Order: sequence, then structure tokens, then C-alpha cells
Amino acid sequence: MGNYRTKLRKAGFVEVGVNGGKTGGPGMASKGLKRPKRSEVNYLPEHPEGQNGNTLEAARQLLVEEMRKVNPSGTLIASKMDQTFSMRRREIVHAETPVKTLMERWPALFTERQVFAEFNRIATTDLQNNFYGAVDRYTPWFLTIFKSKKGIVGEKLDDLMQQINTGACMLMKPGHTYLLGC
Repeated sequence: MGNYRTKLRKAGFVEVGVNGGKTGGPGMASKGLKRPKRSEVNYLPEHPEGQNGNTLEAARQLLVEEMRKVNPSGTLIASKMDQTFSMRRREIVHAETPVKTLMERWPALFTERQVFAEFNRIATTDLQNNFYGAVDRYTPWFLTIFKSKKGIVGEKLDDLMQQINTGACMLMKPGHTYLLGC
């Protein structure tokens, strides 16, 4: 496998070149470069067919303008975010852009819908369903921990538990409504 990766790296595949080498030479990994985690599938993808840095930058600027609107178009934002994914990943991996700068350059990335979509682009996992599944799985355990707490925190949690037991507290998620403790 190492020989195959070496041949790919010499052929110019960026995906393999980023992760290879220890010297930090041209096309090789440098000491401070982030490496993909085990679950990252699309770590550093190539630009889409027929796209280059200039066309992707124009799409990014259109995306920023759309986010400034009072009612931005969700379909336009989703399509532009999909289109500019490779450019955004290169910024994050190579430049290690600070979050404040990312918020200015990619405002749509910080919406709930796009957080889930970006996680799906990187790890090909549905974060929303996994998260709500984990909440459902661990809720009874959390409730027993909340009941065992003492002091000021315990009093606040006890008030919350009273609301849950009377049915005044509901857990809402898209498409579902759960009445906790009813």
C-alpha cells in the first residue's frame, strides 16, 4: 500500500501528497499540517469539474451576499456551499483560518442546517440523527444523574425535574415532540 501511495504522490494526487513525507518538501506534509481523522472521508477534495479558484471565489461572494438578505434562499445557499466545499476545506486545512475570519468569509457555515450538511460532507455521517439518537439513548441516565445532584445545582435541576414530571417540559425535534416524564 505504501508503494501505491508513493506512486500516487509522485503523480500529483494532492489527497495523498498532503499526508505523505516527513521532510516538508514540495507537495509533502509539513510539521504543523493537520492530518485527517479516521472518520474524515473528504479530507481535501479536488475542485469540482470545470471550476477553479476564481469561479469558486465568485460563488463564495454570491453566498455572502445571499446571507446578508433578510430571507436568504436555502436552496441557493445549499448549492453554493456544496460547490465551494473544496475551496473551504483548503482554507481550513492549509491556512488554519481563525474562526472569526471563517465567520466573515463563510457566514452560511454557521447555520444549523449547514453545520449538519458540512459534517455530512466531511464524514458522510448524518450528525442530526446520531445526535438525537444519543439524546434518546442517554436521557434516562442523565435524569438519574440530575436527581443525585445536591446543593444549588441540585435545586435548579430539581426545579427542572418538577417541570418534566408535570409535563410542562417538552423535548422538540424536527418531526417529533416528546413529552418527558408524562
